[in-house]
Amino acid sequence: GTIDLWALDGTGQAVAYLLNGTTLTAQTAQTLTGPTHTWQLDGTADRAAVGTAKDTSGNLDLTASGNLSAANGGGPAVTGHAGDLFSPDVLINTATPAGSTQLTPDGNATGTLAAGSNAVDTTKSFTVDLWAKPTNYGGVVVSQDANRASGFIVYAENDWRFGMTRGDNDSWDYDLVTGPPVTFGVWAHVTVAFNAGNSTMYLYVDGRLAGTATHTARVGSTGPLRISGYKYQGVQTARYNGQIADVRTYSRSLNGTQAQLTRTADGTWGNAETVAFVPDTTQAGAALLPNGDTVYVTLAGGKEYAQWHYRNGTWSTRTLIPTKGTDNVDVTGITAIAVTADSSGAVQVLSIANGGLRHQTWKPATGWSKDDVPPTSGTGVTAIAATGGYSDGSSQFMSVIGGVIYHQSRFSDGTWSTFTQLGYSGVTAVSAAALPDGSTQFVDVIGGVMYHLTRNLNGTWTGNNQLGGTGVTAVSAIGMANGGSQFAYVSNNNAYWLMRNANGTWSDTRQLATGASGVALTGYPLAPSGDPSYNTSTTIVTS
Repeated sequence: GTIDLWALDGTGQAVAYLLNGTTLTAQTAQTLTGPTHTWQLDGTADRAAVGTAKDTSGNLDLTASGNLSAANGGGPAVTGHAGDLFSPDVLINTATPAGSTQLTPDGNATGTLAAGSNAVDTTKSFTVDLWAKPTNYGGVVVSQDANRASGFIVYAENDWRFGMTRGDNDSWDYDLVTGPPVTFGVWAHVTVAFNAGNSTMYLYVDGRLAGTATHTARVGSTGPLRISGYKYQGVQTARYNGQIADVRTYSRSLNGTQAQLTRTADGTWGNAETVAFVPDTTQAGAALLPNGDTVYVTLAGGKEYAQWHYRNGTWSTRTLIPTKGTDNVDVTGITAIAVTADSSGAVQVLSIANGGLRHQTWKPATGWSKDDVPPTSGTGVTAIAATGGYSDGSSQFMSVIGGVIYHQSRFSDGTWSTFTQLGYSGVTAVSAAALPDGSTQFVDVIGGVMYHLTRNLNGTWTGNNQLGGTGVTAVSAIGMANGGSQFAYVSNNNAYWLMRNANGTWSDTRQLATGASGVALTGYPLAPSGDPSYNTSTTIVTS
């Protein structure tokens, strides 16, 4: 096979050296930034008392303490909870009567999870990311102790709020960002970040920027990070009622932003619009459905998220895609995604998990299927691509194993073609675009350079001619109703666009953005109902 070499230095800078057959070529260095602390909160059985919550990224375990009120039996106030999106998660200060699934908030409970020391430095940039499902208003979900106050607080008032103290004193003195309303019975993905460089606080709820505030004070808080409660006048108060899962901290203000640019049929471009925020975003895929809705699938922290942008301009809540396999075991180790939609309106997601291929389908009537393995597919997969919208309801998938491209079709009845080797060597990325005549345009990347090939309607392949570009690390493609195709790619951390016309000629290249790490083109080769203009959008992931 083809060998790629990765080198990591002591500062977290990673450099990939790609082998084109004879020469190793160094790629642009990238900083690897993972969470400093991760508490998945999934280690305790349903209704059992939590003792310690392990930190899987650092060495700062959380210790549970506190009890329910006497009116609710006085038992442990921090317990495991099963049967929900995160199963198990942790239930805090909420009673669960025997034989009942009803959750009753206990306003007099004292449950909390506390670390032995601080998890972030509130005088510098940081990020805290969590999932919460409150059962009551007013509780502080996460905070970090100073002496008389808390350095920061994230709490569920009638709406989501993020505060940072202006002084470690007995007055309630916080800079505050206010977000959307809290909804009981619904998981919320809450991310707060502080950028010390521009003195700005950020609050994101379900991937959308809810607000910002200026914070110029630099008040240290070296006491414990805690889940449930904060310090006011030197005393712990405002305990959180509800469920919580997957809490993470980072030692910088994360980006992970997806910016969307729209290109109309007349060739004009709109301004970039920030459409979502997911910490640790590494990839974004998008597919335009026949009814004109768009689904965005994001890979962040090894998990997949989906969000719909409806034709009327509104957005759905961004949700975690369940990734249980057909064996009912959660799929982990996801490193790449490819997304497409077929002519029936179903969404197809192909992913790489632990070097193997996984596949899921979303249908309007049934939601997400269980995660399965495409038949006859290989292992050691490093790159994938997907395209659909063919009139026969099929979808096409490409995989790269050992630098070699493989092809597989999924038909409308759910069956798959044989996993077939196409050849070529040294391939690091691939993209695919379906055209209305049933043919498919592909662009693959070898040694940082793009190449173009075509799969004809009769199943034969032609081309793999050099297209250009240098230092290309990501590429995306989409077919057009007029028989042309558009391509977006990342070259040396800049995002670019170009178009192949129906007659085989190519447009000039256009630069779209700087600081890019991923791209995803959105479109549909058969113009969606009511959208004869056939506009396309480019989603750019910045890191």
